Amino acid sequence: MILWLELVEGQLHAEVGIRDMSNIQNIIKKNQLLGHEITSHERHCMDINVLANEMIENQHFDGDNVRQKQEEINSRYDDVKQLHEKRQDMLLHCQEITVLLRDTVEHQVWIEDRHRFLSMTPNAKDIIAVDALKKKLTRLEAEMIMFEDTISDVSIQVQKCTRDTVPHPIISNMKVHHENLVIKWDALKTECSARYDKVDQDKRYYSWLLDVSEEETWIAEKLEALKLETGNRDTLAAVNRLLKKFDLFGRELDTHNEHINNNILPAGQDLIETRSPHAADVERKIRGLRDAIGELYNVCAAQKALLTDEAALLNFNWKAETVETFMSQKESFVLTEDVGSDLTSCDVLITRHTNYCTALTSFRDNIDSLTELKDKLISAQHAQTKALKQRHTDVMKRWDKLIAESEARRKKLLAARDHFSDLEKSLSQFASLASQFNGWYENAEEDLSEIVFTTSVDECHRLRDDHTNFVESLSKKREEFKELEEVDAIIRSYHVHVNPYTWFTMDTLEDGWQCLLRSVKERDLDIDRELKRQKQNDDLRQAYAK
Repeated sequence: MILWLELVEGQLHAEVGIRDMSNIQNIIKKNQLLGHEITSHERHCMDINVLANEMIENQHFDGDNVRQKQEEINSRYDDVKQLHEKRQDMLLHCQEITVLLRDTVEHQVWIEDRHRFLSMTPNAKDIIAVDALKKKLTRLEAEMIMFEDTISDVSIQVQKCTRDTVPHPIISNMKVHHENLVIKWDALKTECSARYDKVDQDKRYYSWLLDVSEEETWIAEKLEALKLETGNRDTLAAVNRLLKKFDLFGRELDTHNEHINNNILPAGQDLIETRSPHAADVERKIRGLRDAIGELYNVCAAQKALLTDEAALLNFNWKAETVETFMSQKESFVLTEDVGSDLTSCDVLITRHTNYCTALTSFRDNIDSLTELKDKLISAQHAQTKALKQRHTDVMKRWDKLIAESEARRKKLLAARDHFSDLEKSLSQFASLASQFNGWYENAEEDLSEIVFTTSVDECHRLRDDHTNFVESLSKKREEFKELEEVDAIIRSYHVHVNPYTWFTMDTLEDGWQCLLRSVKERDLDIDRELKRQKQNDDLRQAYAK
């Protein structure tokens, strides 16, 4: 343990030779390994203490020497730990200074690169070159804004390190590099600001010149296009497309004119007033631009007036064709003879016809629009006035005929619906009466089918009375049966042979009625036989009692 302590103490007292970042990192790693080794020997030191305490407690013959050795080992081990901690702090501080020195050198290199960029960049000769240069300077300015914080952080760290005591000569080297960094940074900011101002001055002139060139080119192209514009003017759609193009072009022309008057011309006047070296060219450009935009306005107005006259006539013809096409589509609808086969189908047809009438009413606006346009063209003394009047008259006659046929069709459908409604009521009434009659019939048939058996003459007489009452009630049921026959006759008058609401027919009901009458007769005979049998039984009982 003592030998190990001597070895570690020698390592901790050795001088630290710092050359670069890699070197300091290797020394720190070695020192960290040494720290792990010191920590691992703590257990060994504790074992020595335990053994020494046992020897002292057992009154070892050399106890004083053992205690002395124990105290020496503990004291030296604590000193080793403290030396290691101090050495570790010193190494970390040297590493921080080395990193700061490396960063300072890298920042100086970055600033020198930007100096070379500014000194090697040529002056711009057109707007493209100005914009490209300005983008580069803008990016450089953004980089410098972000780099400002880095420079401030470096200065703060350098001030902090200079206040601390570092046992190494790298502190003086760091101060020198930091002073050079601050000087170069201030020079870069000054140079960048001056170059940015010069680029702004160049951009002002070249931007104005570019705007003027763009407007001159645009005006020349539009004048050439308007003079050569013929286009297809045979249809309303074609003329409307041309008018829309002229409307869009008019708005575009106003926009360009506003841009010229509010932006380009004032900017040119400002260049003249500030005695720009290109003042003569600027003045000449302004005069030419004013003359060109005025000529373009005149040509555009003349072309649009001609198209407006052509569109008015084509619009009338198009609206007339639209009305005629609509009527052609609707005429076949009102000429059909179909009124449906039942109430449901008739209601569907009525609904369709109602929608049809609604469509006609909605389309009335088109007729009014056509009439209004005709009146407008006639009042303007259009060259085709006679033809316009004749076509409008033909369209209106056809429209009035369509309205009349639609009304006739509506009345016909309503009459058919009344017819089918009466039929539906008869079918429903027959189904209801037939169902009631059949229920009564089934109950009566069940009662008549019961076996006639009594135990006395009185009981037999009561049975006879009930049967007599039932027979008398048949007259009322016969009236209900006749009512069924009358309803069935009404249904047959409509030439309907199948009732969708019931499966009963008069034939089946008539068969049931006749079967019931036969059952009544049989029941009457059964009661007579039973009465005769009970009377015989009474005679026999009386004879037996004597």
